[in-house]
Amino acid sequence: VPSHDSIKLHGPVILKYPNGLMRQEGYFINDLQDSVYRLWNESGVLETEGYFKDNKEFGIWKTFHLDGSPKMVEEIIDSTRFVQSFWIDDSLHTQTLINGSGKVVEMYNNGLLKHFL
Repeated sequence: VPSHDSIKLHGPVILKYPNGLMRQEGYFINDLQDSVYRLWNESGVLETEGYFKDNKEFGIWKTFHLDGSPKMVEEIIDSTRFVQSFWIDDSLHTQTLINGSGKVVEMYNNGLLKHFL
């Protein structure tokens, strides 16, 4: 019987919520995460989508608001994140950063400033 230490991930790894909806999707080659990665919330809305190569994040990563609309697009180059686009969590999902120009602004539900870049 092989030990847990000898088990290596290879191929797709899919996790689901108890309700049957997708939770995470990832792919591995010889125990290293490689290819697309996706994360969903319990309602089935995609929260995060990005890519791995040899267990490292790279390329375009996208995050989404609870309603599925875009929140942020980042490009990862040599482990450095470059925010390309950002949409605030207002009723219109106003875009405040376009093609790397603008601001990243996040507010608490009470209207106070949470984060500003």
